Amino acid sequence: MREFLHAFSKLEFDKVKQRIQNYTLSPLGREHVEQMVPSSHLPEIRQKLAAVSEMKRLLESDDYPPLENVFDIRTSLSRSSIKDYVLSSTELHQIALVLATSEKIHTYFARRQQLYPTLWEYVGGIQAEKILEYNIRKAIDDEGNIRDAASKALSSIRSQILEKKHSLKKSLESILKSIAEKEWAQEEIITTRDGRMVIPVKT
Repeated sequence: MREFLHAFSKLEFDKVKQRIQNYTLSPLGREHVEQMVPSSHLPEIRQKLAAVSEMKRLLESDDYPPLENVFDIRTSLSRSSIKDYVLSSTELHQIALVLATSEKIHTYFARRQQLYPTLWEYVGGIQAEKILEYNIRKAIDDEGNIRDAASKALSSIRSQILEKKHSLKKSLESILKSIAEKEWAQEEIITTRDGRMVIPVKT
């Protein structure tokens, strides 16, 4: 392959890769394109050309593949192997989205094996992890926040916080009514500043 390096330069192979990278959907895709090198192995070349032809036909005449959520979760997966390490809710949310997307991609091509046999070879080995995805979604909502029902302790704590907020608001409303009658209030509303409920008063 070394003897062809000069030809790669002449053909501006790096510029071709840079242009392809503009169409990738994830850091993984960009890395894959960056590491691409021309092949001199005929079976591999034929397989890659077949895959490109199938993808071209798919994009021209079929529904777009379900690739809406493709995150780079390698760091999170690496951290998950550390004893007692706790992944953030955002990391868990992204893992669940990747699992869902993986299953959708597998289903999409499974229904089209005859149409795109070469592409099916690439994705046929994807295995659905429905139990893991279910357990993550049970604890993390669609916005990546921890659900109240993630645990009994958390549910109890959040209920207590909510009760305290309601109690505080009632107390402030009583105070506001009292000072409004004396015309001390700048506005007859309770506002929030820096995360705290306050009553605006006249100078």
